[in-house]
Amino acid sequence: MEAEQHKQDAELIALLLERDTTALMPLRNLQRATNDFSEENQIGAGGFGTVYRGELVDGSVVAIKKSHHVGTSSEEKYQFLNEVKILSQVHHRYLVRLLGCCLAPNNALLVFEFVPNGTLQEHLNEKYNRAPLSWSRRLLIANQTAEALDYLHSSANPPIYHLNVKSANILIDSHLNAKVADFGLSRLALVPDATHISTFPGWKGTFGYMDPELKRQAINEARSLSSPEHPTDI
Repeated sequence: MEAEQHKQDAELIALLLERDTTALMPLRNLQRATNDFSEENQIGAGGFGTVYRGELVDGSVVAIKKSHHVGTSSEEKYQFLNEVKILSQVHHRYLVRLLGCCLAPNNALLVFEFVPNGTLQEHLNEKYNRAPLSWSRRLLIANQTAEALDYLHSSANPPIYHLNVKSANILIDSHLNAKVADFGLSRLALVPDATHISTFPGWKGTFGYMDPELKRQAINEARSLSSPEHPTDI
């Protein structure tokens, strides 16, 4: 039974992940890269799971997001891998690049480029002891962030709504340029007739940071789900 399940997973992965998109990485390689996800390699945590610093066998340093359990059904795996495929085709100089993924029995892992200079939040808050940013650099970072979001909204297909734009999700690279992070799964735009869209249960953004129109849409969907005969507009 287990062998048959592995075969089905392999076929599903082969269908969704092409050679020119995100690499499928074995769990053992990611465990080795992070010293089995040791606490000393942990660099972030949140509702999504935990982020670890890792070093691959080729010496490249990466950030590995170890998400919570995504389920074991074929439908749940298909949704995860389909969204990974879409994100792997998103390329912009001010977006953190997705390098690989791993669908393990108990969780899903995403492998991103490592951005070494912390978050914008750390640079704006004195308690983190980061070098202060000049006002011209802050303005440049704001402009770079806007460019990245415009790309996600206007050039990605389907569009991707970030839903959680805040200083903690804007990374700073070695040249003090912005890299927008955490623009990931279950945040695809609600495009008519799309087969890979997310409805309200998949909206995972921080409510206070969501676009007002999307917030209204999410609330309406929640009310429709709780009372399908009496949908309410706001």
